[in-house]
Amino acid sequence: MEGQKGDVIVVRFNGKNFALWEFQFRIYVQGRRLRGILDGSIPEPAADASAKVKEDWAVNNASVMSILLSSMDPGISLSLRGFSTAADMWRHLSALYSKASASRKFDVELDLANLKQGDRDVSTYYQDEMTLWTEHDLLLTSLVPTAASTDVIHERAASRVMRFLMNLCAEFEGIRASLLHCSYGYLGALSCDLSSWLQIFLSIC
Repeated sequence: MEGQKGDVIVVRFNGKNFALWEFQFRIYVQGRRLRGILDGSIPEPAADASAKVKEDWAVNNASVMSILLSSMDPGISLSLRGFSTAADMWRHLSALYSKASASRKFDVELDLANLKQGDRDVSTYYQDEMTLWTEHDLLLTSLVPTAASTDVIHERAASRVMRFLMNLCAEFEGIRASLLHCSYGYLGALSCDLSSWLQIFLSIC
């Protein structure tokens, strides 16, 4: 979704990427001081509220509804025609699509398992892998208590580095072997930081 000048593009919701879309959408709305309209903590004014208060709320509600509808596929937006507030839309979407997180997590893990560098350059391969890992972490957080999911994410960080190196093209075998055999004193602190490994890899190439 592209907004006014200075706005950012929010990941478009397609019915399968709820965790990633929700995460970025919340930040987008928070940056416009409209989160209370989205989550319902700023409800529709009472009947005896002033005309100015009612008008301000209606404008903000319409703004969030517009952002919501324009950041998703048309088929999904059409299903929201019966809702009159952004908060009701948000609750409906959360109840309907957050339940699909487990299925989506399986799809993401399958994509990760099948991801190889192929004909991509190293930077593009890294970006594609990190996009999948980011969504994977968000899905894990939504399915598992925060403390437990944080431990799992940290524990898997080193395996991400190994997966990244293992799936590089054969032409990089020599560089990969050199990196894997570097002393712990040189790369030990970076062992769980995939972006740092990428920088080192690119500096060697």
